[in-house]
Amino acid sequence: MLGHVLWHEATRFSSISGLTQTQILTTPKLYLFILGLFLLFAAIGKSAQFPFQNWPSKAMEGPTPSSAIFYGALSIHAGVFLLVRTFPLWSTFPELRILTGLIGFLTFLFSTFQGRVQANIKGQIAFASTAQIGLMFLGLSFGLLEIVTIHLFLHALYRCFQLLVSSSVVAS
Repeated sequence: MLGHVLWHEATRFSSISGLTQTQILTTPKLYLFILGLFLLFAAIGKSAQFPFQNWPSKAMEGPTPSSAIFYGALSIHAGVFLLVRTFPLWSTFPELRILTGLIGFLTFLFSTFQGRVQANIKGQIAFASTAQIGLMFLGLSFGLLEIVTIHLFLHALYRCFQLLVSSSVVAS
């Protein structure tokens, strides 16, 4: 909504990425900072970053592998995708980049330790996913867009495979 108020057409990723540098630079810095903060908070919740890193393990307790694949391998990556697509809007603020990196590092740290004490394989996979996404947040804070995009794509494929075969691994 704030993007629409500011640029009268920024309702899709294509219109946001089509903004010229002068349109972004002529926007008041406070509005851009607030927009970047809102985008970061949305990404934190969707990608299960600190302090919300516990919801994927609870959501993946369902009986079907398809629900675990949706939450643990697909849905959880939407926050990183949001930050990658809107990088030009929020990356000009060092405060937001530092906050993104700090949240990514804390999530990586806590999720790594939480994943080690999980009793079931879905919980281990869930915390491993949040830890990897924490690394993606950390990479975004350093401006490594290409590496983060490749990591995002390959991680989603790997987690899909891992969740599909996890029941047969436990049964063996």
